[in-house]
Amino acid sequence: MHGLTRYLRAEVEVTDGVMAWQMPRTLLGVLPIGARRVAVPIAEVESIAVSRTVRPLRLAVGLAGVILPWFFLPWWAALPLLVLGLWVALVALGPQIEAVTTSGAKYRAEVCFGHQFDAELYMDVVRQLSREAREN
Repeated sequence: MHGLTRYLRAEVEVTDGVMAWQMPRTLLGVLPIGARRVAVPIAEVESIAVSRTVRPLRLAVGLAGVILPWFFLPWWAALPLLVLGLWVALVALGPQIEAVTTSGAKYRAEVCFGHQFDAELYMDVVRQLSREAREN
């Protein structure tokens, strides 16, 4: 499953009764600085949904990258910062999968705008498997 960009990908899978996510840790949603792995037994998943969130810090940095360079730098230096600022602002507004366990723990994985349908198919499978695991 795609993550935030073409080069940052989140791996989401369900195997042997365990829902596992491996997501990149990023700086402002753009620069990879590591990875985070989450594994949750499928029977403990209470709910899973796609939510649209605004990440305020990323949005503020992105907007600052769009606006401030035009006041302090020549146009040829401000143009790359404009592109970077727009990218960070766009990533700040993206959807994410949020899973809540029966103990109340929340796990989130960011999803690319174009792959929200894939995320919804994944969530349908997780819901059904979770329901079946709790019934058994």
